[in-house]
Amino acid sequence: MSKIEQASMNWAEKINEILHVKKLTQKDLAKIGGCTQSTISKYCKGQRIPSVEFAKALFDKLDIDPRWFFSEEVKREIPGKEKQ
Repeated sequence: MSKIEQASMNWAEKINEILHVKKLTQKDLAKIGGCTQSTISKYCKGQRIPSVEFAKALFDKLDIDPRWFFSEEVKREIPGKEKQ
């Protein structure tokens, strides 16, 4: 598996984890991320890499720590961004 394929699968796990923990549907996440449900489905299957705009929307609108999203760690508790 190439590094790009591996990263795509890691992001797929993260997006699926966000859906589960935040109790969102793919349609909900599409609305938050400014994309289509079909795009979210591809993210969830590791068939597409999330756009920068999508990731930023997750960080800002769902209070998700970007360090967690880009790390290899997957856990049931999604850390929020630290308040400054």
